[in-house]
Amino acid sequence: MRHILSAGVALLLIPTVVGPSVAADGLRPVSMMHRYGIEVNLDRFPQSDPQTTIRSVIKATKAGQVEYMLAHLISPSQVDDKLHGDAEAMRKLAAKATPEKSAKMVAALSRQLTEGTWTIEEERAWSRVEGLPTLSLEKIGDHWYMHNTPVKRPSQG
Repeated sequence: MRHILSAGVALLLIPTVVGPSVAADGLRPVSMMHRYGIEVNLDRFPQSDPQTTIRSVIKATKAGQVEYMLAHLISPSQVDDKLHGDAEAMRKLAAKATPEKSAKMVAALSRQLTEGTWTIEEERAWSRVEGLPTLSLEKIGDHWYMHNTPVKRPSQG
């Protein structure tokens, strides 16, 4: 199976569960504000809707901020299931993202933004472009996160 990030970073998908503690802004659980030693930066990398989140993934990737992308822009359950909270494992995984792999990912995500047919539901979104894997995202609280392994739409079985 092809994955959106397979060219740069491979992770597994499991539905996420977020703890009840909430940050001072009242929007994100505390565990989501500071992950893997990296503080969230919603001003620089907003996640208010699926397309904005993809733009943030592209921006983080182009800026070489793969650790930030993994910590805050990719589905937390995927990352946590793979890394189990280990910041050193995060650094090692991020180091595997070569410029060539990152460029391929940016190109694919850019096509999803410009050519994609989007379906957005309450807590899930999908974009489809012929010749590319389906892109999917999930909403946790008020923020969207990209999946590495796409979640199928319910009508797709």
